[in-house]
Amino acid sequence: MVKAKDISIPENSVPKDVTPFSRLNSASRDAKRAELARNMESLRARDAQMVRCRFKNYEHVGGDLKFCFKKYKHDPMETYHFEDGGVYTVPIAVIKHINQDCYVPSHKYSMDETGKYFQKIGSKFQRFELIPLEFIDTEDLSPASSLVTVEHM
Repeated sequence: MVKAKDISIPENSVPKDVTPFSRLNSASRDAKRAELARNMESLRARDAQMVRCRFKNYEHVGGDLKFCFKKYKHDPMETYHFEDGGVYTVPIAVIKHINQDCYVPSHKYSMDETGKYFQKIGSKFQRFELIPLEFIDTEDLSPASSLVTVEHM
């Protein structure tokens, strides 16, 4: 059985000018929280913007997709049902989720300089995509970078 030793930290090891968050005055803490709340509300409003788009199912051509989605704490849980080739009006947050998070990684092995093998993601296969049909002024909504899409021919 190993007993823990009494560890003491010398007082001079902690700089005097470092102030932990708990010691900040309440006014500055409240101001930071209010600023974060305003930023979160602007992100939420931008993600709630509705956009027309076409659904593409690469995994099962002609198939459909049904899922529940909720991005922010105070948003209601919404159920979405998409059929391949259909045109839908959905929030930008749903487009981002489908285009950037719905992929299957393909793993492969590589060798490092010492001769050991390690596993890494070789490529990502996009399962679904929502293609915007309108111009929207926001960051890139295309699928995640370095994705390989697979289509049934």
